[in-house]
Amino acid sequence: MPIVILAICCNAIGQSNERLTNIPTLYIDTENDVEIDSKDDYVKAILTCKSLDDSQALVNDSIKIRGRGNSTWSMPKKPYRIKFSSKLHFLNLPAKQDTWVLLANYADKTLMRNGVATELSTRIGFDFTPSTQFVDVVLNGDSIGTYIVTDQMEVKSDRIDVDKLDNAMTTLPDITGGFFLEADGFADGDVKTKTAHGMNIVLKYPDEDDVNESQKQYIFSYVQKFEDALFSSNFKDEKNGYRKYIDIPSFVNWYLSSEITGNPDCFWSTYFYKRRNDPLLRFGPLWDFDIAFNNDSRLGDATNKLMANAAHEPRQWIIQFLKDPWLREQISKRWVELKNENIQQALLDYVDATRVDIDQSQKINFHRWNVLSNIVYLELAARGTYQAEVDFLRSYIVKRFAFLDTQFLPEEITTGVNERITARAQIFPNPVNAKSVVTFELMKPSPVQIIVYDAAGNILNSKTTNANEGVNTVSLADHVAGLSNGIYVLKLTTAQTSTITKKIIVLR
Repeated sequence: MPIVILAICCNAIGQSNERLTNIPTLYIDTENDVEIDSKDDYVKAILTCKSLDDSQALVNDSIKIRGRGNSTWSMPKKPYRIKFSSKLHFLNLPAKQDTWVLLANYADKTLMRNGVATELSTRIGFDFTPSTQFVDVVLNGDSIGTYIVTDQMEVKSDRIDVDKLDNAMTTLPDITGGFFLEADGFADGDVKTKTAHGMNIVLKYPDEDDVNESQKQYIFSYVQKFEDALFSSNFKDEKNGYRKYIDIPSFVNWYLSSEITGNPDCFWSTYFYKRRNDPLLRFGPLWDFDIAFNNDSRLGDATNKLMANAAHEPRQWIIQFLKDPWLREQISKRWVELKNENIQQALLDYVDATRVDIDQSQKINFHRWNVLSNIVYLELAARGTYQAEVDFLRSYIVKRFAFLDTQFLPEEITTGVNERITARAQIFPNPVNAKSVVTFELMKPSPVQIIVYDAAGNILNSKTTNANEGVNTVSLADHVAGLSNGIYVLKLTTAQTSTITKKIIVLR
């Protein structure tokens, strides 16, 4: 009965253009009630916003609206792009722009996965984080549920801030930027190329109407130079390897964000950009997380899976990146910093606060879209209630951080008088498979004992191998053969037991 009463109230309020819940309500009425059936052609419309905050209110603003998205456009609850006749701080959001996005989040029954990702982006420190404002939407008199208003991914001074590049800029240094690109599995763009290692690169800015051949040749050649350095024999070299082309802090933040969110599309769709007179490619912004946070059945339960191993192809760049022990060390250090900043609790607090904030709205949403007991896309399960969906998301965050501790926290090192193992053992990939190796460095040749323990401290395997001075790589296949799935501890020690390195490994 409460749902029936709510539905009657919604219709009555919708007819009088009143606010539906405690969050803003957008009333969008297309000209002659025409249907929005294209991602290419805009439809004229009128927008009215009702809000508790009078400064967010809009009355009969002229807009244009069209569809957007890839797989999400085929869903019953559709995402949209809206364009105002002039620039404004829509809903008091930071950017003053005319183009905005309405995310439907139909495949995400918490309605907030994209919001959690933007909270992470803000706290982890990306140059640009898309805005998040929850709204109720009424389209041509039909209440179509809870949406997120957010920024269009475009080059603007208050969005993705790179230098303006006009058609006349064809020589150095002007031609060096700015550019906004996407490594895109769909290759969904008019200006694109494929690298030597099979990565689809789409030029988002400048677009096809503004870019010239010289500019296209420059930026695509530059990306290829980066990839060549990444896959070169000396790719780990600080001056001549990939570091010459990559802003390491932004890469590390982007990679850790991909792993925290468990985003299966993180390598399928990767944004990066280049500024003028800056040799470094910078990663970000974060975007599109409705099937992240363990919401993609193609991966199964991904709580304890690294996206570097399990996310959708193409993964050739990330696999090569993580072969560099120095870079893995930077990832580990940044992970410790984020742990110290208590970022896990910040995400949980965001989930709890958003759950309360959109409670009235989600009831209207799931009355309109009665899907809580149905799998509508790639969900692992249909959990039946909104609270159960939120609880699942919350539980994932807690378990995910615990798992990532096993991957990124520095391993314990005990050093005696005569140090022989100088670098921490690195295992890749981990969770372990038949191709996994352990990499370590010695100051001088020595036998090294490799021991595998279970969680109770029992020795399950112990073998000694002769190792050389410098970097050594040893296959783990023989050391973990016959072990069941689970978490184990790997120890490396020189024969004289002067140095012991411990590393947690996961078997699947």
